[in-house]
Amino acid sequence: MLALQVLEKAVPVTKVANIEPKYLEEVIDGIVYAMGAPTMRHQRIAGNMYGFLMFQLMGHRCQPFIAPCDVLLFPQSAHPEDYVLEPDVFVVCDSAKVQERCYGAPDFILEVLSSSNPKHDLDTKFNLYQRAGVREYWIVDPEKQVFWRFRLNPQGVFEGGCMDARGSAAIEVLPGCAINFDQVFSLWNMR
Repeated sequence: MLALQVLEKAVPVTKVANIEPKYLEEVIDGIVYAMGAPTMRHQRIAGNMYGFLMFQLMGHRCQPFIAPCDVLLFPQSAHPEDYVLEPDVFVVCDSAKVQERCYGAPDFILEVLSSSNPKHDLDTKFNLYQRAGVREYWIVDPEKQVFWRFRLNPQGVFEGGCMDARGSAAIEVLPGCAINFDQVFSLWNMR
């Protein structure tokens, strides 16, 4: 994945929707960042995670999504188009948030860590997702085969840490849902 590149400053979301699709774009603080296409490995992992969630949430009110899907984190702000992100995988349990885009914080977000720009997921998105009220945030590092799991506490602060990405891990905000990392990584002979 390429490092983030500034395309234009203060671009309304209506213009972002019309940019040629050779890059994924995210808008942070009103600045449009171009992200190169994800690697095949990145997409395999994100796709496997999405598949697990889709199967487990079938018939459930919560809906999983996979990038590219716009998430406007702060739809009630004076400038909602200043924060439009593209999480790798996310789940929304409030159907009112799901329209042409996701308007508001998803309940669960999973990002596959990019080796070219890990700071983006570990710092920038971490802080934005916490501020927006994402209830649970996972970051999967396919190189080290670990993941970070953060849950929002009652004070609105993420708590959690790094864990080995082996066996099955429950998603606490989605009762009955779990990710089996052994299967996720073995589906494409990554272990």
